[in-house]
Amino acid sequence: MREVRVGVVADAALDVYWDADMTLSVLARENPHHILPIVRERPAPGGGCHAAACAAALGGPTWQLAVLGDDWRGRELARLLPDDGVSTDFLLVSPERVTNAFCKPLRYGLCEVVYEDPHLYFENRTPTPPAVEAALLERLDILLGQVDAVLAADYHVYGMLTAPLRERLCAAGRAGMPVMVDSRTRIADYHNVILKPNELEAAIAAGLTINTQEASLEQLEAIALELARKNEATVCLTLGARGCLWAEGGAARHIPTRPAPPPVDIVGAGDAFAAACLAALAAGADGSEAATIGHLAAGVVVRKIGVTGTASPEEILARFDEEMVS
Repeated sequence: MREVRVGVVADAALDVYWDADMTLSVLARENPHHILPIVRERPAPGGGCHAAACAAALGGPTWQLAVLGDDWRGRELARLLPDDGVSTDFLLVSPERVTNAFCKPLRYGLCEVVYEDPHLYFENRTPTPPAVEAALLERLDILLGQVDAVLAADYHVYGMLTAPLRERLCAAGRAGMPVMVDSRTRIADYHNVILKPNELEAAIAAGLTINTQEASLEQLEAIALELARKNEATVCLTLGARGCLWAEGGAARHIPTRPAPPPVDIVGAGDAFAAACLAALAAGADGSEAATIGHLAAGVVVRKIGVTGTASPEEILARFDEEMVS
């Protein structure tokens, strides 16, 4: 897995945590509210950039293809990614786009509970301009020629993965390249690749109506198989603490996981799973083996509280040893 060259084609985002010490808060002079005294700012790669950081943490060469705005959030991401081992050679900066960001104010100090304010979201609200799309397609063609596997994170309604880019990724999948796709609203638009939806995303994409909270494993297997058939794809249907279902070649297999003991923080676990699973597939693992390695990586990340963490090979092996003992 350390030798697998991974390209991450994704909607970039910056995560920013603002820690406010409320013991220092006073009434503002300008309005009738108490201020948030920010004592620490913690920026980190988020969205598809966290997926790239997870891939790079495994030790192999990793490139990020994304579009950033000409703003402070984009400049911060371009600064942070190399620190995580991610090459920025394929980043595109456009003044016509804004850099996605999720800014999260956290209040603490008055009691043991940390209170999380509503998040501040920066996001594009208009379609990707044709010139930006053309530049991304050109970069994607070059990237596909130098990597062994691609992880696509399609998160935003007006994100970078437009129809021509989706088709280019599907063509790479048809040609035999391992391409894993995580998409919140467009998983049905990807064919001949490895789809990584959750229960609800898979049901919608398969055109089935089901109460995912009460669905049996057999019902979820039917959804995974229908989506795999409909999209001529391999489906890795994630089930949270229950593991995942791997549907391929007309058969579905349940790959369970062992939930990590509390406390846990699930933020970023899906990216860690996808990166490790994809790298294992590209290194020659079969679906069950790759999903098991993905579970181990996610099991590492959920125990990193308050950060969108990653999992190194050493941490994955340690998690494996821990599970074998238990």
